[in-house]
Amino acid sequence: MGKSYKEIIELLDCNQTTIWRNVKKYEEFGLDSLLQETRGGRNHAYMTVEEEKAFLARHLKATEAGEFVTIDALFQVYKKECG
Repeated sequence: MGKSYKEIIELLDCNQTTIWRNVKKYEEFGLDSLLQETRGGRNHAYMTVEEEKAFLARHLKATEAGEFVTIDALFQVYKKECG
């Protein structure tokens, strides 16, 4: 028999929920499901990091100039710029 959940948690320095989730994934979909890299940020990004920084910098300047900028207003401008 293999290692206990407690031993695995200690060996991998992982959260118990992470171990349970991966065991379930393995049982349902097999070893390949654990080997596929699915992590990564910005999968649903509409702007590059540089575009996002420029967008936020423009609106930061507006607030520094005394304009009142709300999240809703930022979102409306964001939607227009992203199409």
